Amino acid sequence: MVSQVMAMETALHIKTYKDNIIKSDLQLKALINDISKCNTCEEDINYLISRASQLIRSYKTSIDDLIKTSKELSTVSQKKSLDTEIDGFRNQLEANSISLRKAIAGSQKCISTKTREQLFNINTEQTSLRHRNVGSVNRELLANKSNAITDNLKSVSRLLAAQVTQSEQTLHTLIDSSAMVTETGEEFKSMSNLIVHSRKLLTKYGRREITDKVLIILALIFFFGCVLYVMTKRLFWRYY
Repeated sequence: MVSQVMAMETALHIKTYKDNIIKSDLQLKALINDISKCNTCEEDINYLISRASQLIRSYKTSIDDLIKTSKELSTVSQKKSLDTEIDGFRNQLEANSISLRKAIAGSQKCISTKTREQLFNINTEQTSLRHRNVGSVNRELLANKSNAITDNLKSVSRLLAAQVTQSEQTLHTLIDSSAMVTETGEEFKSMSNLIVHSRKLLTKYGRREITDKVLIILALIFFFGCVLYVMTKRLFWRYY
């Protein structure tokens, strides 16, 4: 009865971990799609990247919980089936991480291109305006336009500085994500070696259990054979 209750609890934990992994996978794919389409500003991308990093950590935690639960399973077939599913989840996590890096790089490129185009358009408009009015404006108007051009250039400079800062933050986020994925891969390799070793031990103990059962059966047959032999001898001795 106790073993049945424990088995039910383990199955419930496994289902919960799988549901969390599936939920994280769907949300992560949706975020990657949003990042690939985001070309507005760095702040929006950084927010989406932060959410993606949280989902990756949750994804990894659920996989680690499944690995721990797999060690507690007593049935070899169930353990083997769960290990196969865990390998599939690992591959999904790695594929999502690669897609995330590609989406971030593409969005960064689009934003940089858009910023350069805006800067080029501002300079073109200012140059055209200066050429049209150079013959008709007085010194005061030229001074005002020069001030306006200077202010625009300052605004563009601040915009570029903000973009550089946000790009540095995004780069640090990518570095952290890559380090986390690498660390996860190393942990998965060590866990895989441990699982293989545990599986060999379980197989060995299973064979030993079968051997012990066979020996016990043979001993019982021998014992009952001896009893039957003694009883037969005594009955025939009385008869004669």
